[in-house]
Amino acid sequence: MNFEMFRSVNLKNLFFCYKYFFFLQDGTPIDIRIVDFQTSGFNSPVIDVVLVLLEFTHKVTRDRHYQDLLQYYFDEVTKNLRLMDINPQKIFPWSTFQHHLMCYGRIAVVWSLIGLQTHLSDKAKVEIDFDRKFSDTGEVKKFEATAELKQRLTDIVSDAARWGYI
Repeated sequence: MNFEMFRSVNLKNLFFCYKYFFFLQDGTPIDIRIVDFQTSGFNSPVIDVVLVLLEFTHKVTRDRHYQDLLQYYFDEVTKNLRLMDINPQKIFPWSTFQHHLMCYGRIAVVWSLIGLQTHLSDKAKVEIDFDRKFSDTGEVKKFEATAELKQRLTDIVSDAARWGYI
């Protein structure tokens, strides 16, 4: 892989910047890699894919393409496992992926509900002082609940219930 061909891109309003690398050909993105060192851990990859699909897609997209996107993600995971000489049928077969959706999808639901509020909020209205603890003031800044935010939160909960995650 020629990493010189990848460009780090800061996507608007995302929590963790500079983790999306697009492979460019003649200035056009043709592939993507996601590097997530900030929140890396020993978790199921299901948490990441469900979080991204819930938080960063609209209901109409999920209604049309959710299963296709899950299948695409799974295919990419298995392809990368094979590149590392790992048998995906042994370590992470489709049945395990489906089981993880039911077990760990709810974690992504909670994270998406929290994250959605942050990335849809007006950054000028969100004041966070990381040098002071919340207990020092006894108050927590609130996000403005816009009509878009309310609808998106409702859609996430509706979809999560329909898929059996909650």
